[in-house]
Amino acid sequence: MSKTINSIGRPLDRKDGRQKVTGRADYTADIRLDNLAYAAITGSEIAKGRVVSVNTAAAEAVSGVLAVLTAGSMPRLTEAAALINQSGLSGSAAAGQTFLPMQSGVIHYSGQPIAVVIAETSETARQAASLVTAHYEREPPAADLETGRQQTFTPVSGWPEPVEATRGDAGAGLAAAAVRVEEVYHTALQHHVALEPHASVAAWDGDHLTLYEATTWVQGIQKTVAIWFGLPEQNIRVVQQFVGGSFGSKGPAWPHVALAVAAAKHVRRPVKLALTRTQTFWSNGYRPRIRHAVQLGATPDGTLTLLRHDAVAHTALFDNRVLAPVTKTSPKVYACPNTAITYQMTHLNLCGPFTMRGPGETPGSFALESAMDELASALNMDPIALRLKNYAEKNPEDGKPWSSKSLRRCYAEGAARFGWEKRTPKPGSMTFPDGRQMGWGMATMMYDAKFVPASASAHMAPDGSVVVRTATADPGTGPYTIMPQIAAEALGIPADSVRLELGDSQGPKAPIAAGSQTSASVGSAVHKAALSLRRRLLAFALADPASPLHGLSEDAVAVDVGRVFSRADPSRGETYTDILCRHAPLGLEAGAEVSPEAADVKPFSAYSFGAHFAEVSVDPDFGEVRVTRYVGAFGAGRILNPKTAHSQLLGGVVWGIGMALHEETHLDTYLGRPMNHDLAEYHVPVSADIPGAPEMDLFFVDEEDALVNPLGVKGVGEIGTVGAAAAVANAVYHATGKRVRDLPITLDKVM
Repeated sequence: MSKTINSIGRPLDRKDGRQKVTGRADYTADIRLDNLAYAAITGSEIAKGRVVSVNTAAAEAVSGVLAVLTAGSMPRLTEAAALINQSGLSGSAAAGQTFLPMQSGVIHYSGQPIAVVIAETSETARQAASLVTAHYEREPPAADLETGRQQTFTPVSGWPEPVEATRGDAGAGLAAAAVRVEEVYHTALQHHVALEPHASVAAWDGDHLTLYEATTWVQGIQKTVAIWFGLPEQNIRVVQQFVGGSFGSKGPAWPHVALAVAAAKHVRRPVKLALTRTQTFWSNGYRPRIRHAVQLGATPDGTLTLLRHDAVAHTALFDNRVLAPVTKTSPKVYACPNTAITYQMTHLNLCGPFTMRGPGETPGSFALESAMDELASALNMDPIALRLKNYAEKNPEDGKPWSSKSLRRCYAEGAARFGWEKRTPKPGSMTFPDGRQMGWGMATMMYDAKFVPASASAHMAPDGSVVVRTATADPGTGPYTIMPQIAAEALGIPADSVRLELGDSQGPKAPIAAGSQTSASVGSAVHKAALSLRRRLLAFALADPASPLHGLSEDAVAVDVGRVFSRADPSRGETYTDILCRHAPLGLEAGAEVSPEAADVKPFSAYSFGAHFAEVSVDPDFGEVRVTRYVGAFGAGRILNPKTAHSQLLGGVVWGIGMALHEETHLDTYLGRPMNHDLAEYHVPVSADIPGAPEMDLFFVDEEDALVNPLGVKGVGEIGTVGAAAAVANAVYHATGKRVRDLPITLDKVM
């Protein structure tokens, strides 16, 4: 009798796609309000020292300038809590950095705001901001990791796992090793460079504030601004409908948010503050440069006896948080009885780093998976065989079983589709017909499957259409599409009948849209809310003598295309709209909350796994490296929408290729500032750098996981990136015999 295909699992087109490609999607900088003024930031010219005086006269003389804020006229702010806490990426407040903007003359990094100009137009504001000058007491900045690592400290961990851990006896493991790898790897400083720059639009109405913000966490911004300005949370509404890319950078409240709110209060008009591309490199987070010292030991048959990973990264002078747990998964990937993990940080005169796609796992996997490839070479062993030799049947750290693990299948199916059996192991032994060197490399992917508290509501209108509400965000990953699919399946109605409302702090509580946790967490809440709504509707019908379903049990009825009917006699039934007409003529709503068990009592470990396979072409004369073919196999639980999920895999792998071959923020260590602070000089992959179909073959292996969360889904936003750079680097070694341990792999490192 079924007339519909289940909504979950269908490759539906993105509901928001047409709005975005036709320019009808309003991003934060597109917001228009009556009597809107514009603000622009003047940043510090030095990276360390103190502002002695600020000269605003020239800026104030520009026609159309309304006011100029400096540290002397900026409101006093209260420090907000850090983003990360023991529940992971669902903490209370969302301060991107602990140092508050324009509260004193102390300068900690180049570009730090020293003034804000408010004017009638954005052009006027920016022109006037360029005329603000300052007199400084300068000090030489510290901006080099290698120099800074002479003075390191153990950061404060906000993650459930400690940043440092030891298992077994590292000394004994080293002594038992017949073959050893001891190398140092470096991953580059990278910036998020999302297509949409950061922006805020603030509008006061008495002591109530409406804030339009380019963020993936409206309720985190709400809490932070409430603390900063000493307001009740209910006095603040944060709104966001579309986010033009985040990758971790748009979760927290950065200094510009406070400045926009203060500027609007000062001029008593709505104010828009949109950062320039250069300014997004100043104070909106980044992936820090990290030094990885990796030591592996193994017996002649490849059994690991020691795994040591010592990482050193940098942070701002005013911070000691770890927001990228670089060594988090290193002791979990492989079964090794002796592990030693350390993570140290050093203070530099830069703004603080922040989470960036696969925050710690991405750089950490490059070091570990490169070292595993080196070990395989030293053992004269196939890289997959070495990994299978040390396959972890349960979590090596705590002994808990995996909720599911399809890594063996990822290795097998990925290798088969790649043609790995044709690989000749000797570096430089494979060539293309045109004489270019051919290299094949692979790497393992592991990323935790997060499930955190979330809420949602579902309201059915008298016509049978449904509106699902949640305060989550859509940074381009597809919630506008997949949340209606989840609700539609639970209610037994077409997905086109469901509309999602998100991005409003007044909506049901939702965590930050980051960490590959939205589908699992918010999706489970949407599913539960829709089921609750369905049960309420069925209860009306089953108890109503006027209903043809009267007297039946809930198990005895089914729903299809919005019609409720008897399983035994499908002709006996009525529609949702019939039920609503009699019992809820204005519509019916149900809400739901979901929350996992406490992490310390979970009987299992929940992770996604995968395998990357890369083919590269290297010009033997000029060292040019191109990725010519790529296969990725991933086990990520239930796939809600294959089309949007594949898009996430593709974007993640492109990130990994960029990390391997292109991306690096170059610092002027004398001035303490990024030199390539634009999209002309900051290199990211373009279409010509990425293999097209079918050479880019990314797929999911079938995997069922009844333990990980009510929907059985695992996030897919990060998993394409973790391990990808190592697969490319290992392929470059196989092509050339040159091991590049310092990303990105540029021409000079290969020639």
